[in-house]
Amino acid sequence: MSELRTLAKQAGLKLPLVEEVAADIFMGTFTTTWRDAAAVASRLLAGTLYAHYYDLPADWSEPSKTVLRWGKRTAADFTAVCRTRAGTPGGSVAANGMLLEQSQILTTHNLAVLVDALDLTGELRERAPQLAEHTFGWIRRRLGQRASHRHAALIQLKNAAYAWRQALFLLSFCEPAAQFAHAERLIDQARGTVLEPAADGLRHVLHGGRFTATGTVRRGAGVRFLGWTEGTHPLLAHSSRG
Repeated sequence: MSELRTLAKQAGLKLPLVEEVAADIFMGTFTTTWRDAAAVASRLLAGTLYAHYYDLPADWSEPSKTVLRWGKRTAADFTAVCRTRAGTPGGSVAANGMLLEQSQILTTHNLAVLVDALDLTGELRERAPQLAEHTFGWIRRRLGQRASHRHAALIQLKNAAYAWRQALFLLSFCEPAAQFAHAERLIDQARGTVLEPAADGLRHVLHGGRFTATGTVRRGAGVRFLGWTEGTHPLLAHSSRG
């Protein structure tokens, strides 16, 4: 992140780039930079697959509600949105991870900021289909590796969920035909694996559906693929049933 900030500064760009925060040291608040990055993401991705899949806020046009903590201006409204979306106030490592994952979803963890500031939309549209295919391939290979124990399996899922978010960001810049082709191919490849509910959830959204508040499909086994959860991860639960 420091390298990105240095490059942005050299280019004369003041960008709301956000940090990677560890769940075990997270203090429960976000600086206003996160809210600024989320506003860029909502604007850039409005009406796209990513926005529909993750139910991005339409905009952040309301005046920011900030609180001064530890000498830094924090975005109370952004923090509240993350807590609502995660369904937890935070506190434990798992709950903090859920909050942080929502912050990364809302901001795309710098992807939208960079694409928007550097005017990369046109180039990304050309490269997105191949990049999305590579990313989905990595996810399948990662989840296809046998985990030595349950904690290792959870780490696999967290890393795969982060890559899944990046894949959906890329897929959002593809034409609808390419999006459906990727989804159908993924569904065929994921059948009978731990990834099957996530693939079904993606198809559900592409066909105009939405997830419930708990990230499930009302009539079906599809789920929104997230990495962090309290309790048994839904993809591991699906795998154990199989």
